[in-house]
Amino acid sequence: MRARAVLALLGAALLLGGCGVFVRPSPTAGALTDVVNALVLRGMTVTDQVAGDPGCQDSALYSNAVRYDIRPPGDASAYPVFIFGWKSEATFDADKASFDSCVETYSESSAPVSTAEHLPWRAFGPGWPPDLRAAVDAALTEAGGQPAPVEPE
Repeated sequence: MRARAVLALLGAALLLGGCGVFVRPSPTAGALTDVVNALVLRGMTVTDQVAGDPGCQDSALYSNAVRYDIRPPGDASAYPVFIFGWKSEATFDADKASFDSCVETYSESSAPVSTAEHLPWRAFGPGWPPDLRAAVDAALTEAGGQPAPVEPE
């Protein structure tokens, strides 16, 4: 009888250990739809969407870029928000220079440009009012697995 109890206890311990109960899962990033949903939940209205528009001529960013025109609540204007997503931290890090170059190229021909970065997402756009800036930052954080190192603007 005692052997059965020990075996049952051992079996339960193995089962719980195998399920990873004691290991906190690492965060995983959501999809682009999660970013859009987070923006809409913050009162933003998406007025247009263009896949593959990086906001610059850098073809390396074409495949992971989407431009959304977003109107904050109570604002008559929509603002472009260029959102980029990477599949891994390695490619996120490797494409940082391309992203920065794209932002710099865009800012030379536009209003002051805001940026937001939260692994695996980056975004930029011109003339964002404070509520849009806060919504983009929160949406990328919410849909991202973890904050990326962000340099001040």
